[in-house]
Amino acid sequence: MTTSDLSLLTKKIAVGLVLLLVSVLIIFGGLWATQYLLWEN
Repeated sequence: MTTSDLSLLTKKIAVGLVLLLVSVLIIFGGLWATQYLLWEN
């Protein structure tokens, strides 16, 4: 394991975490929006 390997690994982990957070936000945002719209009507 060289330093370049470690930096590549951390970049991959960071990208994975960002994608996970974005997908979770989209799912929860969609659920909240549909619930909000249903309650308004």
